[in-house]
Amino acid sequence: MKRIPGWRDTIAGFTACAIALTAMPASAKRPEHIAMEGGLGAGSALASLIWSPLKLVHAAGGLVIGGLGMLWTGGDGEIPKRIFKRALTGDYVITPEHLQGKKRLRWTGGGGGDGKDGGGGN
Repeated sequence: MKRIPGWRDTIAGFTACAIALTAMPASAKRPEHIAMEGGLGAGSALASLIWSPLKLVHAAGGLVIGGLGMLWTGGDGEIPKRIFKRALTGDYVITPEHLQGKKRLRWTGGGGGDGKDGGGGN
């Protein structure tokens, strides 16, 4: 059987080109944008270290109060549902969009803005 000379080199060349082309970013960012995005990411992580535990305590308290509300009303499911919705909805982490003001940070709510969800405010 006769071998074609250099076929391994050709395949290696195609493989190297494919890896190089896929490793290139689609759009390179300028260093100042990378630094700003990194700062926003770090800031949102640090802010979430305070915000998230407080929000989780609020949500757990809402679960307890909602359960007590169900007992107090004799099994009426509407009262606890409203309590659960206010306590469990909202933002649990702070994102860079929150820090930039592009997205509203919500302690409760997050509904459609029709006023029926009992939330929507900080």
